[in-house]
Amino acid sequence: MLVFGYWYRFGAGAGIYRYAGGPRLIGYRLGEPMSATYPPEYQQSPSQPPPEVRPAPPEPKPRRWTRRRVAIGVGLVVALIVGVGIGAAGHTTGISQATYNASQAQVSSLKGQVSTLNGQVSSLQGQLTTAQGQAQNATAIAQAKAKSDYAARNAALSQTYQNKESALAATYQSKEAALAATQQTANQEAATLKHELGQVQANTISSDGTFVVGQDIKSGTYRTNGSGNAGANDCYYATLNSTDGSLTSIIANGNFDGPETISLSGVYAFQTNGPCSWNLVPGS
Repeated sequence: MLVFGYWYRFGAGAGIYRYAGGPRLIGYRLGEPMSATYPPEYQQSPSQPPPEVRPAPPEPKPRRWTRRRVAIGVGLVVALIVGVGIGAAGHTTGISQATYNASQAQVSSLKGQVSTLNGQVSSLQGQLTTAQGQAQNATAIAQAKAKSDYAARNAALSQTYQNKESALAATYQSKEAALAATQQTANQEAATLKHELGQVQANTISSDGTFVVGQDIKSGTYRTNGSGNAGANDCYYATLNSTDGSLTSIIANGNFDGPETISLSGVYAFQTNGPCSWNLVPGS
């Protein structure tokens, strides 16, 4: 028999009672007093007389259970066990609907806070990306400016160097020209001095100057191999009838760089310039 939370009585007469606080399944054999299936503490009540014991009726023949009845019984037992489990779970947890709703509200609030924090993180990541891009742009601008400044400084230094180099070259050329003029003057003064002293040079002429025939150099035919600088025309000669420096004093003149032969017979003076050396032709 299945008992749900009430007082129940065993036997036919007054005597045994018990309260069942929850569902309980009690079984006994048909025809047998229920008191025979319970322990002694449930067979009588302290305030009641002993129950009347009757002889047990003859046992009926065992019934033949069909498969359908067995299935129904098994289903009832399973339903009872499930109900007991659900009731025990509800009694054990003890969570009310209000507490559950409050927990759900708190979970929703926490989810909202997490969503807000995710949005803040995304915003900070965007700001970081923007700052990185600005830093890269600033670095590129600074590098370009440094490169431009470096190129301008190199250009200024190069121009300064070229200006100094040009100034030094001009100074060198000026000094070289002045030295050449001084050397020519010295040669002319030396020739004049020799002429005044009545000295006659040997049979060669290896310096620039104006030489009087018969005093500075011997009369005769002179020959030179030239300077060897083809096309330079870097040697000059002139035969003169006087040394007054006028154009009418020039008998013949010319520029050359190769071999040349000049006869000084009947010539008053001979003028030469350049890297050519003259030699008197023997027997002339």
